[in-house]
Amino acid sequence: MDVCFASTFYPGLHRNWGGAEVACQRLRNLLVARGHRVALLTSVPDNGHASGTDFHPLRTWADFIGRRGAMALDEAVPFDPWAYRSAARLLDELRPEVLHLHSFKELTFSVLAAARSRKIPVVFSLYDLWALCPQSNLLHRRGGVCTRYMGLRCILCVVPPRKPLVLFRRWFFSRFLPLMDGLIVLSHSVRHHLVRFGVPGEKVRVCPLPLFEGLDQLSRENSASHTILFVGWMIRPKGLHVLIEAMPRVLAHVPDAKVWVVETGAKAQHKAEFLRRIRELRLEGRFEFLGKRSQDEIRRLLSRAGAVAVPEQWPIAWPTFCTEAMACGVPVAASRIGDIPWFIRDGETGRLFDPHSPEELAECLVSFFQEPEAARAMGRRAREFILGVCDPDGIASRLIECYREAQDGARESE
Repeated sequence: MDVCFASTFYPGLHRNWGGAEVACQRLRNLLVARGHRVALLTSVPDNGHASGTDFHPLRTWADFIGRRGAMALDEAVPFDPWAYRSAARLLDELRPEVLHLHSFKELTFSVLAAARSRKIPVVFSLYDLWALCPQSNLLHRRGGVCTRYMGLRCILCVVPPRKPLVLFRRWFFSRFLPLMDGLIVLSHSVRHHLVRFGVPGEKVRVCPLPLFEGLDQLSRENSASHTILFVGWMIRPKGLHVLIEAMPRVLAHVPDAKVWVVETGAKAQHKAEFLRRIRELRLEGRFEFLGKRSQDEIRRLLSRAGAVAVPEQWPIAWPTFCTEAMACGVPVAASRIGDIPWFIRDGETGRLFDPHSPEELAECLVSFFQEPEAARAMGRRAREFILGVCDPDGIASRLIECYREAQDGARESE
């Protein structure tokens, strides 16, 4: 099949990428390995060239006014005329059977409009809750889960400079989301939210993500280590502050415990808060901040870590790092929130804790270190479970099925 992916950033081409971009890369590799042609539309690279990647750069208004100014414009008017013109030219040249949108926030809905004007079916993969919430997490300012979605209430949650920019957001999304011929989500809970928002349920399909390549060659080294691995953005919704508060309780039982922190991205204010609290608790020697690491480096860290902490504070759809730790057989302590309990069965494939309870998180981590045989057994069961869920052939077949359904739906709407 001839497919075109669209993603603002892409590993190897850009310095700024995260879980959604890794997901895009893995899905592309999955399809290419099975004989499909997958071209990539992306923003102008700033990190060289990824070998073997059939990519086509799109000009956006970020190339003219800078990324900071473009982000403000994207928030107010998520339609970029420069990106539309670039996408239209490239789609005329490539003529894909389907356009698959991934994390395209900075490319805006212009790419969708260019495809629809050429009667190319469009599928959109949602990796977070950006389509329903300007904060991408459905958390209101008091910390609970919001089900009002976009509207005037969003003004209460966003920072002052962004307040005027959210007023028309619902109008844009209500107009453009129905133009998608198919939406691919990672969990049934996200499907539920989209249907509540007004997206027709028959357009929404649930499809898991493939795991990292080379899983069979990965071995567990020094698995008795008392090192805890955390990977995520330096923002409060990722829950590092809960792990920081848990560490004094962990150290009371496991004096040589320490934490490796891999930063997939950071907000300066939040990171400063984390570092200040670490100093207040006199934990400077217990936290090692490793900065941003490649996927290969994260795998090596997983092979050496004794446990993984996933203290999510928001109802995440697909806990990517959690599933990778499971695939490596590392014991995982994760928040009892969102879809995580579907992956982590407490006491069976890992341990669950209240997302706001450092005490419960500490108890889970201490149990891993004090009962290593039970922890290893959980890791083995977790690996077996996730390998079954993320079977690559099954994912590829389901993805192609989603494309075929989108083509059928596009023909019926003509």
